Amino acid sequence: MFTQYHLFQSEVKVFNTVKLYLFELACRLFLSLDVDDPKHVAELGSLFNIFLKGLGSLPINIPGTRFYRGKRAAVAIKKQLIMIINQRKLALKQENASSFEDLLSQLGLSSDENGRFLSEIEIANNI
Repeated sequence: MFTQYHLFQSEVKVFNTVKLYLFELACRLFLSLDVDDPKHVAELGSLFNIFLKGLGSLPINIPGTRFYRGKRAAVAIKKQLIMIINQRKLALKQENASSFEDLLSQLGLSSDENGRFLSEIEIANNI
């Protein structure tokens, strides 16, 4: 009887798997980042985790604090997003604009009532 009890004590850890899956899904829907490049998605995911930890910390901007690391991660994420945005703009100029159906393309192709398009920084902030 005691050994049967231990058989049912196994633990299923799905949080990290689900978190990674949802991040990959968000990358695909928002940026059309293909999961065929897992290194790029994993790097963004790692930076995003550091950023999230910095959000819940005391806003002390001293090297070594979570807040400081979170701010640095946010800057690194924006740099990568701007690189992706610039690559997408080139792809949209060369190809048919309808070949990408994601949030990034919609933000890059839509203009305001004055005909002004969003800048790379504004698009990165929205994403």
